[in-house]
Formats: sequence, structure tokens, C-alpha cells
Amino acid sequence: MNVADLKIKNLVEYKNQIYNITEIFQDNDGKNYFVKIENDIHSFSVPAESIKPIQITEEWLEKFGFSRTYSSEQRIRYERPETFIKYDIDLNSKKSWTD
Repeated sequence: MNVADLKIKNLVEYKNQIYNITEIFQDNDGKNYFVKIENDIHSFSVPAESIKPIQITEEWLEKFGFSRTYSSEQRIRYERPETFIKYDIDLNSKKSWTD
């Protein structure tokens, strides 16, 4: 995982378990990045490249209190009851990489 994308409190996957990032740091040589991760059972540090991002799915959004409030061919919107907490999925922005 690209260390520039990591933030404290991000949820990540490590060895098929979900963890919260609590710290991001470099080794003494300043060459390698590590993250301290924890969940209800474990807390330890691992190399940053060994963790995986969690794909945002409808299931994850619902776990965090979001519900689908709008759906069309172009967009799906999930909202939480609090004001201004929305997550829009743009269905038209299909990214393709070309050489």
C-alpha cells in the first residue's frame, strides 16, 4: 500500500483481520515505513507494504450508519443522519489506464 495514502484512523486489512492505523513511522535508516495497527484483540507494528486497503462497499457504509438515499444510472448516494455527511459514487467515472 502506498504510504502517502495512509492516515491515522484508517481501517486496513492485515492477515484477513481489520485494524485501525494508530501510528505511521519510518525505521532508523529512514528507508522503510511502518504502521502501528490495532483492533480489539491485537496491537502491533508491521511494514506499511504488508497492509491492504479496505474496499468501500455498501456493506461497509451500512456498518458505519450510512443508508442509500438516491440511486440513478449516473450516481448512488449514501447519507448519514448528521448534516452534510454524504458519500456519492459516480458511476460515470470509469477510469482506464493507457500507455
